[in-house]
Amino acid sequence: MTFSTGMTVRSRGQRCVVVEASPVVGGEAPSHRVRLRALEGPLRGQEWPVIDTLEGDLNPEELPPLALDRVGRDARFRLLHDAFQLTLAPPPTTLLAAGRSRISFHLYQQIPALRMLSLPRPRILNASDVGLGKTIETGIALRELIARRRGGRILIVCPAGIMEQWQDELATKFGLEFQIFDRDGVHEAKKQIELGGNAWATEPRIIASFDYLKRRDGVFREVQNVRFNVIVCDECHHLADNTLTDEVSDRHRLAQWVSKASDALILLSATPHSGYDESFASLLNLLEPTLVPEVRNIRYHNYAHHLIRHLKRHIKNADGTGFFVPAKPSKAIPLTLTSHEAAVHAAVARQAGVLDEQAELQKNARDKYALRLVATILRKRASSSLAALRSTVTRRLENLEKAAEDVEVRRDHLRALRKGETIPDEALSQLELDAHRSFLARIRAAGKKLRTIEQETQDLLDLQTLLATCPTETDSKAEALLGELMAIHATHPTDKVIVFSEYADTVEWLVGFLKRHGYEDKLVQYDGTLTGPQRKRALADFAKPETLLLVSTDSAAEGLNLQTHCHRVAHVELPFNPNRMLQRQGRVDRFGQTEECEFAFLYAKDTYEGEVLKRLLDKIERQVRSVGSVGDVLGALQVDHIERLISQSPHDVGAAIEEADRWIEEELARVNNVRNKDLMGDDGLNESEVCSLQTAIEAGNRINVDPVGFVERAVALAGGRCQRENGLLRVPQVPTSWIGGKVPQQYEALYTGLASAPSFAKPGDVIDDEHPLVQNAIRWVRESRYKPDDDHRMAARLLEGIDAPDIVATFIATVRANDNTEMQRLLTIRVGADGTADLADAFELLAGRGVGNVPPERLTALFGGWWETARQRAEEEATGRARRWRDEVKQKRHVEAFDLRTKLDEWNRATRAVILHRHEFDPAQTLLFGMEKELPPAIKRRLREHDREYEEHATFLNRRLEFDSPTVEPLGVLLRVPSREGR
Repeated sequence: MTFSTGMTVRSRGQRCVVVEASPVVGGEAPSHRVRLRALEGPLRGQEWPVIDTLEGDLNPEELPPLALDRVGRDARFRLLHDAFQLTLAPPPTTLLAAGRSRISFHLYQQIPALRMLSLPRPRILNASDVGLGKTIETGIALRELIARRRGGRILIVCPAGIMEQWQDELATKFGLEFQIFDRDGVHEAKKQIELGGNAWATEPRIIASFDYLKRRDGVFREVQNVRFNVIVCDECHHLADNTLTDEVSDRHRLAQWVSKASDALILLSATPHSGYDESFASLLNLLEPTLVPEVRNIRYHNYAHHLIRHLKRHIKNADGTGFFVPAKPSKAIPLTLTSHEAAVHAAVARQAGVLDEQAELQKNARDKYALRLVATILRKRASSSLAALRSTVTRRLENLEKAAEDVEVRRDHLRALRKGETIPDEALSQLELDAHRSFLARIRAAGKKLRTIEQETQDLLDLQTLLATCPTETDSKAEALLGELMAIHATHPTDKVIVFSEYADTVEWLVGFLKRHGYEDKLVQYDGTLTGPQRKRALADFAKPETLLLVSTDSAAEGLNLQTHCHRVAHVELPFNPNRMLQRQGRVDRFGQTEECEFAFLYAKDTYEGEVLKRLLDKIERQVRSVGSVGDVLGALQVDHIERLISQSPHDVGAAIEEADRWIEEELARVNNVRNKDLMGDDGLNESEVCSLQTAIEAGNRINVDPVGFVERAVALAGGRCQRENGLLRVPQVPTSWIGGKVPQQYEALYTGLASAPSFAKPGDVIDDEHPLVQNAIRWVRESRYKPDDDHRMAARLLEGIDAPDIVATFIATVRANDNTEMQRLLTIRVGADGTADLADAFELLAGRGVGNVPPERLTALFGGWWETARQRAEEEATGRARRWRDEVKQKRHVEAFDLRTKLDEWNRATRAVILHRHEFDPAQTLLFGMEKELPPAIKRRLREHDREYEEHATFLNRRLEFDSPTVEPLGVLLRVPSREGR
């Protein structure tokens, strides 16, 4: 049984209307999740969800028969068909979002949605350049999935700093309302459900952060058994992992859950390939395990259809010019350290060098890395600011006063630090603190063999003494930055600049410095300590004309869109990971930017770190201009190699810089020849795919209904009042039966598109097909079919240009497979008085208006003897068309299944070989009866888990080929009368 919005049913003794209906994805038997609203009795107006296969008494009401003495109004007939068009689940070759959205899309932004719909499971990795609008592309894909009832429950996972941005973007541009689930959000959600209920299982649209979601001691326990229709992971490189060696990390556990907990999966990252094939393969295998059967043998053609990779140079205007404005080369701002600063820098280099030398002597890998980590943190803090270094020295001295304690550094944050990824500000501070405490525990345990506590104490006190010789109110880097900012504002007084630093200590100190030097009330501080509302307020303040600076940490700014009012970025320090620079600059160098972006960075001349990083960046930019893609270059550079290069304390700085320069040249030469393009592709916009896209958009435009025009007509026909003028819809009186829930008694102003809405408009002020007013209108129209006194399924239309009476019968055809996917079409069949049905679809005949009225007795005379027989003939034709459509879909899936099964078997063999190889077992041999007993328990467990996963995928492929008989639901009959017969 198929349920649809507006259908009336009997449930629990109550007459109800179906408010929402969507297939349950992943269920063994076809079933629907149905939301009901009681229409009568003591529960009138209340809503509740049910699963139809579990609800024993969910019985649809019968439609009243059509009759010539109950012909309805043509306007209501058209409205009824429009209501169905707005809620049909179209085939994958039809795109609807562009015709129903609040904003206009670029053609390339609709390709991910088309690609997803063409896959057996809608799962993609969107690896397009930073700034191409991956959020918009995701919104389009979500709207298309929702239209097909495959987006009932959606989870978006992203860095904490951009949760509000995702919420605002989807609400404002797509009318999709999401709830943010952090500690407060979950607490509020639990208040609305029964005691002991799981808010993650009841809230349909959720946004949560990686760090909050992966906590195995709390949140992860609540979500691990919850399923979603769609999961979106922004900045998905946070989930990249070596799945063979890092099985117990929180990150890996979350990644595996994400892969298994949804039907549709959208992974987003501009840099999914960090230089490590294993990490890249782990992301692809989250989509489908068959995409990379063996890491050592990654083949682009295996996953090309699952990978979206558009680069800025691929996107062109109609005249062939580039769509994106290229950024200027970065400006290097050298600074000379004062003698006191140089002494501090030399002391840091010396102390870090000693730690590096001692690390090389350690046999224990953990001891080795503990020393290197403490040295690296010291170097990076010193390269950021004296304020950051002072903070580190103070904290380390405080650690020395505490009792010895071997602190377990969080593995996920440690791993992120190793790969140069962004870590939340508070987590970064805690990691550095824990790393030093862990280091102290080791040197206390090792005694003089490693390093004495006295040596550590003395080194820190020496640094503190040297820092005391430097002024606290300024430093050379701050002065150089101030000079650059003042030069910019002398010639461009209204230009805004984003100033980035890795460390919150640097940001806080720099804000104070800049305020003392002319930027009081002209800057905004943005870091990880801000709450959600505070972040919104800070960004709103930055948008004000009088605000010139946004001083921010990396973690706070990941994913922000600031291109509409800023095109300049300044880096206080060059991050050891060049990918960080890409992320920083991507805040302004993105879709919608109209200015030429300008970037600048500060570096200390004649210092090893400064000179090496400066040369590295210069050479990377040159190669990017040559190759044309930042991702091609940065994606292939291995971060740990770069960090090891920079994390040195050479005795001969000049010689070391030249040696590093040669290494950079060699590494970039390797990158130029690396397989990155082979792995990621570089085809740009495929002409064939663009042609398919345009066809899909045209198909969508053909059946799309303007939601504004629809609701305007529905309000008037339902007894309400509305006015439309200059991009505005006013509804002073909402129809009485619609009022309630999210629909008020009146709307002072509803904007008909985002372009016509003022900046202060709320998401609910812009009307589209997801708006509550439109949804209530749809339900009212569809429900009317069940009311004999308000039934408009049959209408008559007096027309010029036709010679004889005929009928156009309409039907809703539904094709449903046992993987719980379904497609629907509105079938329109024209039949003449002789019973001949047109072979061509008659959809265009539904449009238009009549030229007058036809008296009831004339309709009886013209149609009474044959219309029912003609309608039966139309239903036979519709049934045949539905079956042929079902067979076409089935045949296409059979062709796909052969290739999918081949890949599945290849993955099965390769994975079993890897598992058994660990036991030195010949994978070419078949496991004989009883032989499995000889395998170690861990190997047996992995084999069982793999076999279970293999069976799940094989079962899924089989279910895709199993189809129910297509259903053909009669909808309406249009009686077409020649104009001469209306007299």
